[in-house]
Amino acid sequence: MVLGEDHQPLFFSWQDLGEFPAHASGLRLYFAPAEPNLAAPMKPSSDADRAYLQQADALMDAVQATLDRFDPDELEADTAIGVLKIRFADGQTCVMNRQTAAHQIWLAFGASAWHFTFETGTGLWMDTKGRGELKAVLAQVIGTKLGRTVAL
Repeated sequence: MVLGEDHQPLFFSWQDLGEFPAHASGLRLYFAPAEPNLAAPMKPSSDADRAYLQQADALMDAVQATLDRFDPDELEADTAIGVLKIRFADGQTCVMNRQTAAHQIWLAFGASAWHFTFETGTGLWMDTKGRGELKAVLAQVIGTKLGRTVAL
């Protein structure tokens, strides 16, 4: 329930109401929208959305599996709700996440960011500005950070 300056209720949720009083028939109620459940899996609305989610999740799972083989003293990677976070020993973080509305994967590290789209012809996630394939770009980022060559 949200109270106004005069401490009178402005908004109610269904839980606030309990039983609806019979004498309140002339009362106007405005309901605030419920907060989204971010832990709930996204329901794709089209075949294109389903295909995108399958491709994006397959990529994230493959990258996570590869990063799990790294020494935890170098980096740790965790995936949750379409976001892969890679934490380096010095505390810096690289983030790869799904952008479902755009059907893209975004990668960010430091002051740099990349947007990748899936190319069905090649089966690769390519940067929208022509800066390379996602796994190669991520391998370069990780390799530069660790000071050695990395292959994903």
